[in-house]
Amino acid sequence: MKSLDDYKKELEKLYAASQAEDIAASDKKYETEKKLTTDQYNRQINETENSYEDLYRENAVQKLINEREVAENMANLGLTDSGLNRTQQTAVQLSYANNKNKIDTTRQKAVDQLTYSLADAISKLDTAKTEAAAGIKSNYASAVASGAQEMYNNAVEQERKYREAQLQAQLEAQKQALEYQAQQKANNYILQTSGGLLRRDFQGSLKDNNVDVIYNTDGTTTYID
Repeated sequence: MKSLDDYKKELEKLYAASQAEDIAASDKKYETEKKLTTDQYNRQINETENSYEDLYRENAVQKLINEREVAENMANLGLTDSGLNRTQQTAVQLSYANNKNKIDTTRQKAVDQLTYSLADAISKLDTAKTEAAAGIKSNYASAVASGAQEMYNNAVEQERKYREAQLQAQLEAQKQALEYQAQQKANNYILQTSGGLLRRDFQGSLKDNNVDVIYNTDGTTTYID
């Protein structure tokens, strides 16, 4: 009779293809979600980066305006080539650079936040994908275990019934043999039944045929076979 492990191996082999298909389908679903999520966040990142272009243009325009105002003021004062003019122009350049740095920093923070959110979303999807695959394997393992146990129990029950039938057949055969032997032995008796007559065809003496003769006081005779 097969062992429990034998039935488990049979079912594992039987379920292997369908388990692989279920895991592949689950993995594909999560990979699709990952792609959609990545595309969505990449669009947001691009939109965020582009949304700061207006601020960059405004800052550049403001720099030109400030430079012209300084140039006009210095020209009106006759200080075009003076140190004051150069100082004012440097201040305009520093203001432009500071504003640009602020815009860069703000934009980078927004992009970094989206990038972090994307990485977190992908990590969660990867975890869910792994857990889903593990869940599928666990379900199949449970099905294999319960199925194998049921098959093994059925086999044990069938084996028990088979052996029980064999034993019953042996007992019946023994019973019939004993009955046959008893019948054969009974056929050898001179007295076939209790209170019956002596057989006329017996050979030898009564004593040779294991028959005891008792002479009763009332004149009758009793024969015990």
